Parts: sequence; C-alpha cells; structure tokens
Amino acid sequence: MKKIIILFILSFYWINYKSQNVGHNYDLAGNRIQRVLGVTAANRASHNDSTTAPYEPTMKLAMDYGVSVFPNPASTHINVVSNKIPDGETATLILYDNLGKMLLTIKNVKQQEEIPLSGYKAGIYNIALIISDKDKLYYKIIKEY
Repeated sequence: MKKIIILFILSFYWINYKSQNVGHNYDLAGNRIQRVLGVTAANRASHNDSTTAPYEPTMKLAMDYGVSVFPNPASTHINVVSNKIPDGETATLILYDNLGKMLLTIKNVKQQEEIPLSGYKAGIYNIALIISDKDKLYYKIIKEY
C-alpha cells in the first residue's frame, strides 16, 4: 500500500512539474530583464487556452489601445495605427536598431503614423510605443531589401 501511495504522489508531482513553462522578457538591446512563469492546467485538451506567453502583456495592451503595426516584413515603410488611445493621453514612438541604438523618435503620435524605412539597411528593428509614460508596447520588425 505504501508503494502505491508513493507512486501516486510522485506521478502527481511529475504532472504538475510538466504543466509549467518558463519564458523571459527582453529589453530592446536583447538583455533578459524578466522571468515569466506560466502555469497551465494539466488536464486541458488544447495548449493555448491558459498559457502565459512572455509577450502577452504587450498583446493585451495592443488590443486595449487598438495598436497594429504592418506590414511586417516591410521594404519602404511601416504603418503604426493606434485608434483607441483615450483623449488627453499622448503616445511616443521610438525606432531602434538591433543593437539598441535610437534611430527615430516621434512624439504625439497620430492615429495613423507612417515610418519611412528607405534610409535604413535591411535587418531587424524594434519599435517602442510609449503611451502617457505608463504603458509600453514593443514590436520587432524586419526591413527587407
């Protein structure tokens, strides 16, 4: 009977151990700044119903503020649309290169802003959209040839 109880406890521990995942958040320079632990139900049928992804806060803020960044990848320009920013709040957009060097700053972002990319080399760039110095959204974009 002791063996059965021990096996049951060990199997319960193993199931709970396997139902956790760890992710990390990174700053624009690529440094790890936060560790995120996602705990999921062990008996769920689908994988995407209660998982905590590392970029989930940015995705939620993007839906709250109506922010979309497109096209990605792009060759000439990127459109940033933010149609749900409340009145009285301002947004600042900052474009960084892959090494974290600030390339462009746009204060008081309009509902639709076009960022020209023709003067930049092909590669990976980061966009930070800061809304009223309290909420920050980060996007990674690819500039094609």
